[in-house]
Amino acid sequence: MSFPAPLLRLAGVLALALLASCGNTVSVDSARRADVSKIRIERQVARPEKLMYTDAGAAAASMPLAITGGLVGGLAGGAIAEGMNAGNRNELERMIVGTVGEAGKPLREAMATALKKKKFTTVTEAGARSVLKLEYKKLGLMPLKPFSSEMQITMEVEATLTANDGTVLWRSHEGSYPHNDQLPVRTMDEYRAQPALFGKDLEATCAWVSDLLADYLKWEVVEEE
Repeated sequence: MSFPAPLLRLAGVLALALLASCGNTVSVDSARRADVSKIRIERQVARPEKLMYTDAGAAAASMPLAITGGLVGGLAGGAIAEGMNAGNRNELERMIVGTVGEAGKPLREAMATALKKKKFTTVTEAGARSVLKLEYKKLGLMPLKPFSSEMQITMEVEATLTANDGTVLWRSHEGSYPHNDQLPVRTMDEYRAQPALFGKDLEATCAWVSDLLADYLKWEVVEEE
């Protein structure tokens, strides 16, 4: 079943509101709209040191101890799951490097494309009136449901636009979460068999999130007729 884009957007906003990692948003002051032009996208894209990864196998392996072992068993089960997931996170790191080079690259490129589609002017260095900083608040793979091998790339992105005088002109957050039927669903085995799929799916997820962020920025700076 497909859901209309506005409902998906609303779902993303509600999910973000429940997550502590999301900071305050900043709306564009009408007096500073002219500064939201000739945007330079910051090359450095911050990201969490630890990728998100919840593996169905790890959850299944730890569950018996968690159920039968009380507090001690629960801690032991958690340690087993964390150990297995740590190995998978390392594999995921290698997959990122092998397919896109570094995680910031597809997000920068997707944002540049999204801004261009919304008729914003982007520049590399000279003449920029504002700088757009992107940051992954979360990034990784999450299962569609507990113990499921089907997974989706999950991310939360914060975008902050700062004028040359240091004023924060705009800040917003957007993300993609499991059950987004606009994006591919895969298993880790599929990615292992065809690593290029992971790079394509990461690019598609970055594009989806960037389009929403660019939509919000455009909505804030275009004056009502």
